[in-house]
Amino acid sequence: MLAMSPFWRRPKSHQREYSARTAEGRAIIEEIKGHFPQREVVHTDMERDEAIAFCAWLRRIEGSEAPAPELWQSRAERIVLTTVRVQLERDMELTSGSPHLALSRNEALVLGPWVGRDAVFERLVTQESDEQRALWHLETWLEHELFVEYSDKRYRAIIDLAREQVIQDDRDAK
Repeated sequence: MLAMSPFWRRPKSHQREYSARTAEGRAIIEEIKGHFPQREVVHTDMERDEAIAFCAWLRRIEGSEAPAPELWQSRAERIVLTTVRVQLERDMELTSGSPHLALSRNEALVLGPWVGRDAVFERLVTQESDEQRALWHLETWLEHELFVEYSDKRYRAIIDLAREQVIQDDRDAK
């Protein structure tokens, strides 16, 4: 059996683009909204050493456009990664065990393609480091949690919708 790469790594030629500016695109987006539980929360725990290293690494890259501009493809990614870091740091202050991470399904959908950017992270993360193990942990967890969305032929539209919703939720919170 051939191993399939995650859907966000497949060539764009295999993915149909849906624009919210067309009637067909708006219909697909409404169908997606009704089908996927976007407000549902997904949970995982992370090894403390990995979380400490990952949070320190996130702090270093959070505010910069460098070292890899392709690291940030959407404002939603910065929002979600700040949420991840703040949650992990807060949980580590409150407990001495493994920190717990809880994300909305939309936040998880934004995080999934971000942690899957191996080419970018090969330049930014030391091999066999706690940061790399944290990225692998998150990627594996998200592939399991979001299997239905990752398997859907409208994957790109689902991710775009999740990004829009994360940005809107951030605006609403301010």
